[in-house]
Amino acid sequence: MIRNEISLKLRQGSQLVLTTRLQQAIHLLQFSADELNDFVLNQVMENPLLELYEEGKTQTSESEEEKFSDDYGNNGDAHSNTSQQEYGLTSEKPLWNSPLSFHHFVTHQIYQTFNNERHQEIAFYFFHNLNEDGFLNSHWKNAYEIFKDQEHDIDFVLTKLKNLEPIGIFAQDIYESFRIQIRLKDDYYANIYRDEQIQNYIAAFKLLQKMDLSSVCKQFTFKENDFIKFLKILKNLDFHPARNFENQFSDIQTRCPDIVISKNQYHDLDVRLNPQSLPKVIVNSSYFNELKKKFNSSDDLDYLKDKFYAANWLIQSLQKRAITMLKVSQAVAKIQNNFFCNVGPLVPMTLKDVSQLTDLHESTVSRISTSKTLDTPRGIMNLKSLFSNLVGNMASANSSIEIQNAIKDIVFEEPKDRPLSDEDLVELLNTKGFDIARRTVSKYRTILGIASSSQRKKIYRAHASCEIFS
Repeated sequence: MIRNEISLKLRQGSQLVLTTRLQQAIHLLQFSADELNDFVLNQVMENPLLELYEEGKTQTSESEEEKFSDDYGNNGDAHSNTSQQEYGLTSEKPLWNSPLSFHHFVTHQIYQTFNNERHQEIAFYFFHNLNEDGFLNSHWKNAYEIFKDQEHDIDFVLTKLKNLEPIGIFAQDIYESFRIQIRLKDDYYANIYRDEQIQNYIAAFKLLQKMDLSSVCKQFTFKENDFIKFLKILKNLDFHPARNFENQFSDIQTRCPDIVISKNQYHDLDVRLNPQSLPKVIVNSSYFNELKKKFNSSDDLDYLKDKFYAANWLIQSLQKRAITMLKVSQAVAKIQNNFFCNVGPLVPMTLKDVSQLTDLHESTVSRISTSKTLDTPRGIMNLKSLFSNLVGNMASANSSIEIQNAIKDIVFEEPKDRPLSDEDLVELLNTKGFDIARRTVSKYRTILGIASSSQRKKIYRAHASCEIFS
């Protein structure tokens, strides 16, 4: 027999609840510099008490300035001489001032080529979707969704971009870049080869990785002498049109570094925040006081207080983010001191190692190291890339990144007529002191984008074909 009963029970428990602002503060940690600037700009547009800082304008109250200086300015060697200037409230000389910067070179041409603001917006969308070789990445087709009902403008802009220098950029792949270069670099080539001929020759060039020269020519009904002449032309083209600059183009090098690590006069490492990567925003306290006198209703005053609290919360969150980023970077510099000073290899370093040095939780270290870049004596690099797993036993532990670099060096120097197999790589790595299994080598080779030995042999044979006929 089924009985239905109604009862009332009390259960006591504890639950951690994150407020909306606390969640946003956590998200701020993992924002890149660009994402943070976009977020701050949206906050400025929504909050009338926030404003972007202008040089010579001092709107913060004296107490706020003192609090900022105490919390952020004088806090040890790494914080010395850190004030509102160090936090990004004043501008310094530009970080990228090389006249041969790919970024500035192409940007200048875009402004000269397009006078229409909409065309400029489309052009810069394509520009931000170039890879390190100057070719469009897989996201460029999203332009047709972002700029809806503007297919004609998109096609017009893309056609114009493909005429910019260095010739061959804004192509979808290296083969389209070849066609652009043949068409634009030399009128002689453009007169000899029509577009259809160029496409056929390039299609034949692709097959050289799998077939020999005579078989390819037979399949496409080419004369061998004519195809050899075309191969000589390809050899004179630029395979990486965006790399011939003093500052090579890549996402990491066109983005302003978050942290600068440099050697001082005593050959020690100085770690400091880069003010150009930090948002320049302040709370307009005088405007708040003025509005508070004019508002009479409780709803208006509540709205004003809420905006004032939100503005101060944002400033405090930005300060905490900057301090956390600096603490983590100092710990990383301490652990990798020999690596940055170019006197030793990259040592194994985990989130736990940095967490113990900074008294921060591992999740906080992970978030703050996401999408952050370092300007170091050894170049610009991602902060996240310095963290690695340990490979081998504790007595002879190696950094996974160190092993990957060793694999790259070995493959680069391998004999082209007999590429090294994974088993060969294991033996050579063992002689260098790396205790590693074959499956691990295979995994790291895949991560590095290195083809298998059989595939590399085909690639070497195709490259050799071009050199033979030069």
